[in-house]
Amino acid sequence: MEYKIENIDNVTVINVTGFLDANTSSILDEKIHILITKEGHTKVILNLKDVTYMSSSRLRIFLSASKEMQNVDGKFVVCNANDTIKDIVKMSGFDMIVELKDTLEDSLEIVK
Repeated sequence: MEYKIENIDNVTVINVTGFLDANTSSILDEKIHILITKEGHTKVILNLKDVTYMSSSRLRIFLSASKEMQNVDGKFVVCNANDTIKDIVKMSGFDMIVELKDTLEDSLEIVK
């Protein structure tokens, strides 16, 4: 797993590539935590366009980020999740907690 952070119109976009599993997700989880709680980012999009695999146990990243954003009155959106990830999110009920959008453009419209 790799990630690249970019700023688009004062929105922090985390572009993730590769596998999100038990070995790699803690790195991303910690980075999101730092962005929100230490660096003060209040508009964050997690772009999963190039994620080829995500274990269902890694949904904790979504939950943690969403809760931290609520504490700072911010907005956290996940976009470009593949169908498998979307199904896992919906079956687990996380779609009630995490906002999922199909495209980065849709996500940018929501967080602005």
